[in-house]
Amino acid sequence: MSLSKSQILFSAFILLAIVMTGCSKYMDTEYVEGLVTLDGEPVAEAHVVFRPVTEGEGDSASGYTDENGVYRLSIAKAPEGMTIKQDSGTTPGEYMISVTKQRTAGEPVEAPSAEDYVPPESSGEDVPDIRFLVPEKYKNPRSSGLTATVTAGEENNIPLELTSDKT
Repeated sequence: MSLSKSQILFSAFILLAIVMTGCSKYMDTEYVEGLVTLDGEPVAEAHVVFRPVTEGEGDSASGYTDENGVYRLSIAKAPEGMTIKQDSGTTPGEYMISVTKQRTAGEPVEAPSAEDYVPPESSGEDVPDIRFLVPEKYKNPRSSGLTATVTAGEENNIPLELTSDKT
């Protein structure tokens, strides 16, 4: 029995489709979004970072707030062989959170990724004159006082209500 050219092409197409499906494995994540406010007002263009409270129990994720102050998280780095969808959220777990919005010499400052965050005082480099547009107390996830639990099987809406330093 010989196969026709169309049967061979169809079989090749099916095989390719099966192989391609196996190559695009997405991480199982939970959608996370929320509104960032400072003294009750939405904060646009802020960088939000979620870091696991316990290393290995969760995945670092980050996102920027839109013009309405709403952030949507995406995992910072996918494991080898996995793909991350934009605004995919993060894995369930307990997280500590940082929120930054800053300017230096009138220009935006590129915020570090969740994986590359090093507080400026420990970097060993000269730190430029930075003006924090969100209070500086929120820049470090370990000391910001902001925490959250990402729960499996839910759309996690986690508002972040920040307050100004009023002393």
